[in-house]
Amino acid sequence: MFRFLILILLTKGFLFGKITAEKNQKLWPAENDPASIDLLNSDGKAADSFDANWNYHVRAFGTTGTRASGKITESSDKITPVDGQRYFRISLKGGDAKRLSGKVSLSDIPVDLSRGRHFRLEYWTRVDSKDGPQAVNSAILFRTDKDANSPTEVVTAKNQVLEQGKWQQHICSFVCSSATSGSVLEIRLGFMRWRPDGRVVSSDTLLDGLRLYQIKGSPGAAVKMTEKEQNYPPPVAPIPIQFTVPQAGQVTLVMESADGTRINNLIEGVFYEKGTHTILWDGLDLGEKVYGEGGQALYQLNRRIVAPGTYTIRGLVHDPLKLTYDFTAYPNIGEGNIPWPTHLHDGEGGWLADHGMPYAAAFIPASESPYDVDVVALASAVSEAGPAMAYVDMDGKKRGGFWRLGGNWTGATQFARDTGTNRHPDIFLYSIKAWSPPKGASENSVLLKILAFTKAGNLEVDFLTLTLPVGTVWSDGEVGGFAVRDGLLVVSELLSESILIYDTSKVSDSQKGRLLKQLDLPGVGALAFASDGKLLVAQDKQIKSFTLDRETLALTGKTILIKEGLEEPMQLTVTEDGRIFVADWGDSQQVKIHSAEGVLQQRIGTAGPVVSGPYDPTHINHPFGMALDSRGRLWVTEVNRLPKRVSVWNLDDATLERAFYGPTEYGGGGVLDPKDPDIIYYANAFGCMSFRLDRDKGEGIPERIVYRREDVAAAGGKVRYVCGRFPIYKGKHRYLTNDYSGPTTGAKAIEFWLDTDGASARPVTIIGSLRGFQYYAAETTRLAPHFPVFTKKNPTGRLERITQYQILDKTLACWTDTSNNGAIEPDEIQFLSFVDRKDVDGILTASIGNDFEILIVHRKGVIRIPSSGFSAEGHPLYDLTKLEHPITGLALRPSSGGNQAMRCEDGSLLITGGPMQAFRDGKQVWRIHSQWPSLHAGHAAPKQPQYPGQMLSTSRLLGPLIKPVSGDAGQIWGMNSDKGVMYLMASDGLHLATIGKMGSESKHWTMPEAIRGMDVTGINHLPENFHPTLNQNPDGTLTLISGKTHLSLIDIEGLESTRRFTAPDMIVDAGIVEKAKAHGDALSEWQRGNQAGEREILVSQRTVTVDGELNEWKDASWVTISKSTEQYGWGRPVETPESEAAWAVDENNLYVGVRSRKSSCVKNSGNDPGTFFQTGGGVDIRLATQNGAEREGRHSQPVEGDIRLLAGEHEGDVTAFIYRAKTLETQEPIRFSSPVSELTIDRIDDVSDELTLATGRTLLPSTINAAKKIPYTIIELSIPLSVLGWNPEELPNTRADIGLLFDRDGRTVARSYWHNKSAGIVSDLPSEASLDVGQWGPLHLQKEKDEK
Repeated sequence: MFRFLILILLTKGFLFGKITAEKNQKLWPAENDPASIDLLNSDGKAADSFDANWNYHVRAFGTTGTRASGKITESSDKITPVDGQRYFRISLKGGDAKRLSGKVSLSDIPVDLSRGRHFRLEYWTRVDSKDGPQAVNSAILFRTDKDANSPTEVVTAKNQVLEQGKWQQHICSFVCSSATSGSVLEIRLGFMRWRPDGRVVSSDTLLDGLRLYQIKGSPGAAVKMTEKEQNYPPPVAPIPIQFTVPQAGQVTLVMESADGTRINNLIEGVFYEKGTHTILWDGLDLGEKVYGEGGQALYQLNRRIVAPGTYTIRGLVHDPLKLTYDFTAYPNIGEGNIPWPTHLHDGEGGWLADHGMPYAAAFIPASESPYDVDVVALASAVSEAGPAMAYVDMDGKKRGGFWRLGGNWTGATQFARDTGTNRHPDIFLYSIKAWSPPKGASENSVLLKILAFTKAGNLEVDFLTLTLPVGTVWSDGEVGGFAVRDGLLVVSELLSESILIYDTSKVSDSQKGRLLKQLDLPGVGALAFASDGKLLVAQDKQIKSFTLDRETLALTGKTILIKEGLEEPMQLTVTEDGRIFVADWGDSQQVKIHSAEGVLQQRIGTAGPVVSGPYDPTHINHPFGMALDSRGRLWVTEVNRLPKRVSVWNLDDATLERAFYGPTEYGGGGVLDPKDPDIIYYANAFGCMSFRLDRDKGEGIPERIVYRREDVAAAGGKVRYVCGRFPIYKGKHRYLTNDYSGPTTGAKAIEFWLDTDGASARPVTIIGSLRGFQYYAAETTRLAPHFPVFTKKNPTGRLERITQYQILDKTLACWTDTSNNGAIEPDEIQFLSFVDRKDVDGILTASIGNDFEILIVHRKGVIRIPSSGFSAEGHPLYDLTKLEHPITGLALRPSSGGNQAMRCEDGSLLITGGPMQAFRDGKQVWRIHSQWPSLHAGHAAPKQPQYPGQMLSTSRLLGPLIKPVSGDAGQIWGMNSDKGVMYLMASDGLHLATIGKMGSESKHWTMPEAIRGMDVTGINHLPENFHPTLNQNPDGTLTLISGKTHLSLIDIEGLESTRRFTAPDMIVDAGIVEKAKAHGDALSEWQRGNQAGEREILVSQRTVTVDGELNEWKDASWVTISKSTEQYGWGRPVETPESEAAWAVDENNLYVGVRSRKSSCVKNSGNDPGTFFQTGGGVDIRLATQNGAEREGRHSQPVEGDIRLLAGEHEGDVTAFIYRAKTLETQEPIRFSSPVSELTIDRIDDVSDELTLATGRTLLPSTINAAKKIPYTIIELSIPLSVLGWNPEELPNTRADIGLLFDRDGRTVARSYWHNKSAGIVSDLPSEASLDVGQWGPLHLQKEKDEK
């Protein structure tokens, strides 16, 4: 009997791709498939998925009150099982404070691993409630016997998305290793919610159709893997390189040509002891990038054998880096609180939310508190990477909180407590947030999320879609007031000028609050209930009192309590003794305390508007939420980002007792002043401020609001996330710039903010792409005087849109505040457009180089704009007519990462991205590949590096070049990664170190303690840690500032020990080249034996109309030529076919069909048969047309009948050649030679007239997401069998290969084949002309009975 165990518990889960099928769709293997064994139905009897005799056990784990149940359910009219007459229902109810999850386990399943190690799990799910699990993962555990506690291996499959209200089939494939032993296995299914929001969740999930098949033989289709293939290690590189390390440490070694051009980065950051060592090299170069289709920045590598010659070897070594945590400057939330989240999906650690500001506040006495002590509840409006809500005790220690409130990213703007005598007995707090409406709602509507808090979890009072005035959208909607008394909850919405009244007396996990009435109340704002039950309303800058009749729900008895003295009352709080607290904005910015009769008694905070300049902690910036605690103190939230603050005030003397600052915006960010390391600058999209660092106490103290965006009339560079913050100096002047400040790449326009101590900084110069000027990009009509096209119109508008796009992206602009008034004026602007030039393409970034030069990176190169000096006021000056083009002819792709430029002290120009590369005198001197540059391309990158030093998901520079005061490192630059790590590099392109570790075993920056001096060397800094910076202090020491929601200072040691060294030259001759070729062949063999894929070409029998369509190929057997990485949503990347081919024959012709995501695989710039394989794209077919018996083995030398058919299009005409390696009648073979090898082809036939070729384009569904359509190039060709010299009936089994050549700029830049995986690493003419017969695979002609 199988043991069926269901565990409901709190676990971590991650959302990845999904695999679904429609109900009743039968997928291989079938139940009677002789190649598979049904492990759950071994007796062959037809049975339901779930047998009533199985032993079920249910346990629940989670928050207080969590419970679960599971039972077999019979078919009903509402739900029909997928398989049989019953299904299994899992019911779960509990507080979703974390990732509420359930695990289903079926154990003690007998298995004989000698029958096969490939397993296929199939099951169906149906989520029958909107709050049910959102993803499922699957695993198989192998055990030696049923009593074994620990499994011998756990094999997991990718997580799959769950959809509501319909049956979904899930299919998972598992392969256990050859070393795994076991006689029983266990199936585990984990159902999870990945967006915890604190509510009490009730859900039902149905499970049916559970089947587990053991596939006899190999992990491939139905071909048994040999022992050799199962345990075949990759071939070892054949070429030794010896070097001597002068000291123990992390070693980087590179190979370069005589002129200093980088040939290969041999090892990067690998530890070696002092002494002589040997590494093994494969004989290949770094490789050229080969982009895929669709404009994405990620790319593949086409590596080639290094040409003969003498190459230098050099390297560096340094002590392993040590990173030491010093302290966190922001948030500053006091001792005992951890400044960062200690759990990524609940409210532990950290402070409040990243995107939102502090809004809501409420005091909760110990008798109602979830922690049995007095606490103040605080909440921010919007949260992505920090807790939306925090509970803080009277000593200022955070006790806990929630990551979300009522949904993804949602926090709260107001809290309300019911202190009436008839309040709901279980509810101690209510919250509200205006949010985007659900799909299908009108544009002029808003969703009001109202929650009730209980100790068991949060309950949904109502998620109300409220209609707003016509012409408005949801983001215009705003909750003005929120109050509750004796079960009556009242909400005011400002835009609709109305109040909503709810009955909450019966709210539970199964019943919402009841909306009783909506009343119009012009000018309504903040609300509060007085202790006598009267409703206080902020209206027309006054506070009025109303009687809310509980029967008629009418507002009567209006009395004006506070008639004057208020400027912009935002929120109200009323104490039990009747005092009225008003959070007043305008020029006051104070909390004003009145008696119950409305008499002003006290003002909290220094009066004055919100301004820039020296920070005054006694001034409240936009007071909002208020809570009076049990010690008589007033807690005030401030709706302000510079800084975010919750202040606590002593009401005895109206003095500030303490303040909690932070956290940062999403992605963190902070920069030390290079002249004063005790000043740190922090900026977000709303301005910049500075903190004075108290290094003894380990905290940052707000010192100055450097500038606010609204302070200046000049709208600068278009920056979504952050304003200028990087300080640079010129003489007596300090400038704050937005260089290095973007979240993933550089700015499109550089801003210079002239900063004077004690005053607000102001923009004085902006230079860069016209699109980077927010002033123009947001209001393109302002460009009409300069570019008349912005006022043109035609019926379609298409011409204007294209031209506007080109002008914005291909025009430089420079503004200097010559009038010194802070405003952009027309006569202060220079424009220089490249719209009509083909050598300058879309501008990507602008950066500051040496001596205030500006470096503009565009898609085809770099533009340099030298400094023209400074005005008398210190404004940087530039003349666009004096620009230079130091780098041209590039082919960069835009991405959310990289494409920044830096000038090194040796004069070279460094460009980041994919790859990292440097140029001197216009020539590339080194490059380091980053195949997945940027945030978005990085989602398809491996989870962890495949070799030491590999760059993954690279994004933006960490700051300007720096130079350690000792050692041989030279200038250093840093690069951020979305994988939670950073890379440090020498300016000559040698890898120095990777900061942090990545992968499933790495420790994340969620430490439970913040201890000064703790070692954080190997800590992962978390994905989307956008704004870390590398800083050099005046004494030469290095400080890293990092943190996704915090500014933590980290000391870096080890680079000062860097020493450089050289090794003996590498001489590449013909012998080395042959070793490299042999290694490539061996590697190709290993890849075929260890990677899943088609083991043979199956040739069907059919007649095909060659028309560039796929009508006749729908049931063909396709072989994969190349693969690419595809991703579903934010999930794991999945390797899927990129190019495929299928073969068919009839009595007269061979047909080949190709479908490829690349469009560059058919056009060829040449028509010379001697170089056709070097001049562009083409379909490459290799075939043994004779001597089939001899071809069973892999022979490296061709024999008669071995042919290569190469077909493409030249200037629109079909061009095709057959290369016959050996023929009996040849007198003068065609010779192909290079310095290291020679090859002959007996005959080349031009068969262009005999071959028919057609191309087309089509959309095909994605392999992992059927709803997504991907464009494909279709190629069809046919050629008479007589021309080939092949008779399939006589030679149905032979050897063959098929591949594609890819074109770029009239040359072949890459080639891929089904069977020959080493063909892309050739570098000379003979190798490219070779038929490579030793790399061909089996081909089998399908007879009609085979196809049936």
